[in-house]
Amino acid sequence: SAIDEAKRQIRVTFSSEMPYDRGDHVEILSHAPGAVNLERLASGAGSFLDSHDMNAFLGAVQRVWVENKKGHAILEFGTSALAEEVWRDVRAGLRNNVSVGYMIDADIVEDGGGKPTRRVTRWSPFEISSVTVPADPNVGVGRRSHQQTQIRTMSDTTTTGTTGDKKTQTRSASGGGDNMRSATIQAASDGMRSFAKAAG
Repeated sequence: SAIDEAKRQIRVTFSSEMPYDRGDHVEILSHAPGAVNLERLASGAGSFLDSHDMNAFLGAVQRVWVENKKGHAILEFGTSALAEEVWRDVRAGLRNNVSVGYMIDADIVEDGGGKPTRRVTRWSPFEISSVTVPADPNVGVGRRSHQQTQIRTMSDTTTTGTTGDKKTQTRSASGGGDNMRSATIQAASDGMRSFAKAAG
């Protein structure tokens, strides 16, 4: 089962190689051997959050691995009021979507005549979030299958900003539709604080 009620744990798929349209280019996260740096998540430093909010802690990442070109994890819920609320919704089957926050370490840009494709050949996830609307429909609870910190979700708004040499973006889940996609990034520095300004 994807849900272990006794341990308050869930098994999720948090990433895949599904192409993601970022507007000016298409992004693909490689899951080839060595492409996904799981050191942060596997060390216990990674967090399980609500909607990529660094102040909305839900629990811990207990195990993480890559299999069949997808990222998988075992997440354990904490005991806060927020964690309890989300845990109840997950158990009821009402909230099964997840999203990942990550840093891009290396990439290759390929121009095929249409939109350029940015193939991320090395990336480091640092948090996994429970979200209402994911950017990647292939991931979720029980589904197997200058540095930038990027968060894959879906939204009708985009915010951008900078912290030092690091560009930041933020994606929040609201609404749906193929064209209602935007990006969010939170800088992984100074306590993962995000400095954002509304984009036009």
